[in-house]
Amino acid sequence: MRSQVINLIALAILAAIYALPVLMRPGDQLPLGGDFDAEIALYAFTRQSLLNLQWPLWNPYYTTGQPYLADPTASYLNPLALAPIMVFGVIAGAKVAIVVALFLAGVGQWLLGLVAGLSRGLRLWSAALFLVSGSLAARFSAGHFAYILTYAFVPLSLAFILLSLRDRRPYWIALAAVCVAMPVMSGNPYYFLYIVIAGGVTSLTHGIIEAVKAKNWRPVLRDVGLYACIVIFAVGLTAVRWIPTLELLPRMFRVADAYSGSQQVHGVVADLLLFPRRLYAVPSIAGLFGYGDGAMLWWEYYAFLGPLPLLGLVFLGRACQRAEAKKQVIVLGLLAIASVLLIANAYPYSPFHWMWTAIPALGSFRFPVRALVLLTSSLLVLSAIGFAAWQAQGRANSLKIAILGAGLAVAVGANMYGIYADQPVPETGARQAVAWVRQHDPGVYYVQILARAPGEVRWRTFVQYDMLAARLKILDSYWGWYLRDSPALERAMPQGTSSPPGAPGALNVRAKYMIMPEGQGAAFSPDGYRTVKTIGGADVLETANVLPYSFVVPENTSTQPESVRPLSPETFDPGKVIVQANANQGERVVVLETYYPGWTVRIDDRPVQPVTEYGKVLSVKAIPGTHRYTFEYSPASVRSGFIVSLITVGLLIALMIAGRKFKRMLV
Repeated sequence: MRSQVINLIALAILAAIYALPVLMRPGDQLPLGGDFDAEIALYAFTRQSLLNLQWPLWNPYYTTGQPYLADPTASYLNPLALAPIMVFGVIAGAKVAIVVALFLAGVGQWLLGLVAGLSRGLRLWSAALFLVSGSLAARFSAGHFAYILTYAFVPLSLAFILLSLRDRRPYWIALAAVCVAMPVMSGNPYYFLYIVIAGGVTSLTHGIIEAVKAKNWRPVLRDVGLYACIVIFAVGLTAVRWIPTLELLPRMFRVADAYSGSQQVHGVVADLLLFPRRLYAVPSIAGLFGYGDGAMLWWEYYAFLGPLPLLGLVFLGRACQRAEAKKQVIVLGLLAIASVLLIANAYPYSPFHWMWTAIPALGSFRFPVRALVLLTSSLLVLSAIGFAAWQAQGRANSLKIAILGAGLAVAVGANMYGIYADQPVPETGARQAVAWVRQHDPGVYYVQILARAPGEVRWRTFVQYDMLAARLKILDSYWGWYLRDSPALERAMPQGTSSPPGAPGALNVRAKYMIMPEGQGAAFSPDGYRTVKTIGGADVLETANVLPYSFVVPENTSTQPESVRPLSPETFDPGKVIVQANANQGERVVVLETYYPGWTVRIDDRPVQPVTEYGKVLSVKAIPGTHRYTFEYSPASVRSGFIVSLITVGLLIALMIAGRKFKRMLV
């Protein structure tokens, strides 16, 4: 017990050291690069909503609004992130969450090594390498917060699945189900898919091995059936998210290419063995492995471990002389092969190529190289099993220790260098401009940001966190998916990206303010925009020729800014808007939030009624006179999902109470 505690303390220290580049950055600076700004931004209003004792179901800040709980990429249901963010604030809490996630990643790999029968030293070595592996370091540089949060649940899921297959104790089954479910709750459906595939390979292989030993096929059915129960429990636990998501999917558009990021086998080997990250930025080197300009894509492919940690694979033949070690080698070896074939899903030799072809929905899972985490985890345990079989003596033992130590040191050095060398999202004039806009105008309106000059290819700008913290509605934020019926869809898509047909009959929702590089504002003068402030190299443009956020409009009237009467919302919260309107017969109250099932309206104390669609946004026929209109998002799908998740929790508790009786049923 004491040695196990020492191992865990060592992993905690390593996690803190590995996270130092993040922890040492200023408290008001976004600590990671790239996508982190967009991922962490959502916590700005999540935290405020929860402090106000409201559970956020609707995201009113991206484009003209979209469901939030149904968003498969929102990570706020992960307690590893939500708890520290609620306690310490968004940026400081995210830093704490990163350290906790790193530590848990080491613990997960350590537990997988324990299940595989590794000695204490090799368990710690494997766990440390997994914690500092390149596939995790790449998530730092890319800013993939959800991937960092869920990295640990890959080995944790595999460990608890193997324990369930071996021992069939109810609490192993429950823990396996929770770990399989966590990527979904954490906004990372990729790892959920990869874990489900890996668990299927593991349970089938384990069952076949036991069937050969028992000389009948019952163990196969038993193991596959048990794993099916784990997946069913995991799906039940995540019903609170996937039931609303099923309602969303037919209305969702996502820029996707299923085979973008797929690799040949030699490319996978290069990722693990050959190149520390900076060499990917050299086109002549990156081109050798089909990466083109590696400077833009290295983070998706990068998974550097180096050759030394994998030298233990040479001794797997010797390890297979022991029956139990042979079983682990077969299970983890087939898992590693399946991982490579999953990464190579663009090529017909991979069975996953035909799976992706047959199921069009899988096309939304881009960059199959993200499955490198599976390969990293399985190979490290396999290599440790090989090193355990190398019964070295004297100088050979010193060589073995040197290889183990040097392999870990090189991986730590190369991958920590990558984290240190990469800078977080820099302070820009756009950030200063956002702060100025909110101070200048505290109302509710849409803001559009062009990160580059008009006419150039533009990508999302890295100020989402600042904008959501300032409670600004971002008209052109790019988060990866949109509602097809959003009035802001065409404006939101990055230039040069193919998009679905715009929502016909949608209102012309424009931004009241635009922020862009200094000197570029003249291009929008014909649209009525004028520069009102230049700050930090950014221009702030304003126009009065836009629809207000909420207004009254006569029926059968052209909806133009000059023909509506603006309303100032009394309340503007995620999923709840209250306006007071003095209307006449035949007029309509309109709020510029995307029309979507689940929105209702209550007029004064009258019964709640569904909203009506008007130009793809929310509206209701007005009652003559002065009345209060409360628009609220309360979808039945969320209630259904919550009930299913609650029932599943109850079943898991009952399963653990039943205990031995259930175990006897599965033997």
